Amino acid sequence: MFRASFQARQIVERLCRPQRVGVFGHRGVGKTTLLTMLYREAVSGRLSDFRLAAGDAATARYLGDRLLQLAAGDLPPATLAETDLRFQLYHGETRLELLMRDYQGEHVELGREEPIREFLRDCDAVWVCLEPAMLESPGRCLQAQQEVEQLVEDYLALDRIDPVRRPMAVLLTKSDMLAPSPDGSTEGELVAELIRHDFNMVHHALASQGAGASVMAVSSLGPRGEGMPLAPRNLDAPLRWLLHALRAQDAARIEYLLSRHPAEVGLIRQAIAAFSRRHAGDPAIEDYQRRLSDLVWRQRKRRGMLAATLAVLTFLGLVGYDLAAHAAAAGAADPEVALQRWRAYQKWPLKFRSQESVAEGVARAEQAVRDRRRETTLASLRQRVAEPHANAGDLWTEFKAFCQEFPGDGQARELEAAIRRRAAEQTFQDLEMSRRKGEAREHLVDLLRREDRFLEEFPDSQQASTVTRFRAEDKARLDAHDFEEADAYSREPGNARNFSHRRERYRQFLAVPRLPELKKKAESAIARIEADWERDAYDRIREAFRKDPGDLATLTALCENYLALPPEWNPDHVKKVRQLLAWKSALKSEYRVTLERGEFSGR
Repeated sequence: MFRASFQARQIVERLCRPQRVGVFGHRGVGKTTLLTMLYREAVSGRLSDFRLAAGDAATARYLGDRLLQLAAGDLPPATLAETDLRFQLYHGETRLELLMRDYQGEHVELGREEPIREFLRDCDAVWVCLEPAMLESPGRCLQAQQEVEQLVEDYLALDRIDPVRRPMAVLLTKSDMLAPSPDGSTEGELVAELIRHDFNMVHHALASQGAGASVMAVSSLGPRGEGMPLAPRNLDAPLRWLLHALRAQDAARIEYLLSRHPAEVGLIRQAIAAFSRRHAGDPAIEDYQRRLSDLVWRQRKRRGMLAATLAVLTFLGLVGYDLAAHAAAAGAADPEVALQRWRAYQKWPLKFRSQESVAEGVARAEQAVRDRRRETTLASLRQRVAEPHANAGDLWTEFKAFCQEFPGDGQARELEAAIRRRAAEQTFQDLEMSRRKGEAREHLVDLLRREDRFLEEFPDSQQASTVTRFRAEDKARLDAHDFEEADAYSREPGNARNFSHRRERYRQFLAVPRLPELKKKAESAIARIEADWERDAYDRIREAFRKDPGDLATLTALCENYLALPPEWNPDHVKKVRQLLAWKSALKSEYRVTLERGEFSGR
């Protein structure tokens, strides 16, 4: 059943999406030219009853560029990238939204796995393009037929959800190159015989896959010669075939849904709506609507009978559940169990008792659970406080959690003073021991954090003033440590010209409040670094100019690097550098030499 529903959804998705049309052919067969000329002829009204409009701006620009090339007498260049082309095909009241893809012909060669192969597998219809010139080379002809066979096998290898075989047509492009039949056969008979005899692998592959294949001869440009205008021929045939093939495919899909999935009324309605949009005015629409109405009526009748039966059974079940659930909640001896049952009963949407009475039962159970948890926690705290070696930090954490959960509890206040004294003493002892463990930065940061927390939690303790002094000393140690790191980095010989990083180290030091004397030293160091930075950049320009005044590229780069520095560092040097750049710009980079007499050496 689930697979059937999935299949129906897949069929409807194919009916509702833009219809994908594959144009299959090797490089040079004329795919791009065919699409361009189809657009040119149909959009200008040269194909009777047909209009082919670009579906988006990208398609219009893509085809417009190739139309201009054809108008100039040039053939479109070889396609290098895959490009989606969207069209609107109009014929009478029919409107088809088409999605095609132009691509490089080499991408369909045997064994290549390119994105176009996945697109062709999923197409609703395919034009297989061949050309007479293939017959001149047996190897090329065989390769083209094997590629068509690969196309067919790709389609047959799919786990096909669509019950309708994909229609395929053979387009013999450049048919103006065909020689007239010696026996007077029509062009259609000649092309059909050509496909059966010379492209027999293509004919057999398409025939054996069950969908059959129409054969058409088209010429996108007509006979070519100097000064000859474009003379396309028979371009309406592919569009006419496509119109009828896609209409038959849509109708077959709807028939399959009506016969095999009559319960999927919503999907069938979507499918018929999509068919009506595409093929407005089609006589089959009225029949589809009538059959859909019959399905809806039968479905409603079945659902009505089922709903009545389910309603009676549901009512009886609700009454039984309500009686059992209320009795279980009211009779539970354990408060936790009683609360769980009352909440489950409260969430039940269909009760035969008032919400007020149920809410009272839930409130009584919650209060009983809360009272028991309060007594249990308080008894545990009293027992822990009586233990001489109990961890004060853990006791204080548990006490704060108790006060948050049960604010205003009078019995807890008598424990608070003892817990706070023990917690403050143990925390202070831990701080004293930790301060002797080293001068590492991470250790100092951790000490400051712990001292701040102590002063926040025990501001009125006997140890608060000592911890305040500890904090001031540790902050001074941390500032000295950070300044020494920045200063040591700046003093290293290898970092002498690393002005940016040296300055950044001091700036990072000043990013947080520091001791006034260290802050002043850091600001002085930054000023020295900026002065050295400016002098170094200026000296590099002067040295480069003395070494080679003609190396303008190096001078320009050095000047631009210098001017990127803040101009207020040395306005006089900035002025001189700008004068140097202006001098460089005034120089001519090219000269013309005229030889009035003599000759050049051959060497």
